[in-house]
Amino acid sequence: MAAIEFEFIAAPELGNKAMNYLLWRRAGPVGPIAIILFPVVLAIAAADPRIRSVAYIAGGAAIMLFVIFLLGVAHRRRIRRHFFESKTDHPVRVSIDDGGMAVNTAAGSSTLPWTAINRIWAGKEVVLIFYHGWRYVAFPTAAVPAEAIEFISAKMKAAKVKL
Repeated sequence: MAAIEFEFIAAPELGNKAMNYLLWRRAGPVGPIAIILFPVVLAIAAADPRIRSVAYIAGGAAIMLFVIFLLGVAHRRRIRRHFFESKTDHPVRVSIDDGGMAVNTAAGSSTLPWTAINRIWAGKEVVLIFYHGWRYVAFPTAAVPAEAIEFISAKMKAAKVKL
């Protein structure tokens, strides 16, 4: 089969759209509800002296996870800012063929074999292609041809990868 190729101009908001889609797809409406209710449950647990230590440990773990999340978000923003400030040319070229997927930008290029790709999520605004677990590349949905999504899905089914 001939390679499927497409190109788009990278925009800073693509990263935010990808992260929002990832978080919403993983947690759905339960995520925000859990974040709101967790402090209430901790306060109720801390009121009982017998399980107060458990509440302290859970609260400390939650604060630690929140700090790690904030550090990750700050790191992602730094990388994005560095890319858009250091490069004046922002086209992204993607080529998909029988060997895998290649992504070329002004910052460099990356090739992923089919054995590395785990799943594909196609949303309204963004398509996420996951590799090596939860690492992903994001493309605007409008830029990705329908046959590319079908081809990737077929390659993953052939490799018996979870969709």
